[in-house]
Amino acid sequence: ETHIELAPKFNLEELMAFTKMMDLIIGNDSGPTHLAFALNKASITIFGATPSYRNAFQTHINKIIDTGKKIQNAKHIDKSDFCITRIEEGDIFKLAKGLLSEK
Repeated sequence: ETHIELAPKFNLEELMAFTKMMDLIIGNDSGPTHLAFALNKASITIFGATPSYRNAFQTHINKIIDTGKKIQNAKHIDKSDFCITRIEEGDIFKLAKGLLSEK
């Protein structure tokens, strides 16, 4: 199929069921992308103000896009830092296209 599904708000059980049905999960450094990794589902995790080196692993089906942000203290991440907007949509699209073409 050739459509994108945007998910509504789920409880954890619903999120797990939804994730299992998807071919690819794309999101920021948050629960749904970590769950996709745990369920061995293809995913792209987008890191802005949180650095990927802290809690992300890449595999052949789990990719990351990172702004390269370095932090001095992991307990004090600047939540007003929207450097994630510097990530090009085209870069995300290329990764997604590659992951979906392997299906």
